[in-house]
Amino acid sequence: MTLILARHLVAILEGYNSQEEWEEQFESESGMGLEYGAVEEWFYESAVNHQDVIGWWLELEEDE
Repeated sequence: MTLILARHLVAILEGYNSQEEWEEQFESESGMGLEYGAVEEWFYESAVNHQDVIGWWLELEEDE
């Protein structure tokens, strides 16, 4: 599983209805893409709430 897929899975588990809805919270002020640091922070903070689904992937990330 890629990091992008893992983010999307966590977004679904967090109740977002679409990719656009999720991305809105991370849009850069310039309107050119997403704020990467904010995305990473959100992902790792949210992923721990879903250890039963994505915990195995987080463990693989720690091993790398």
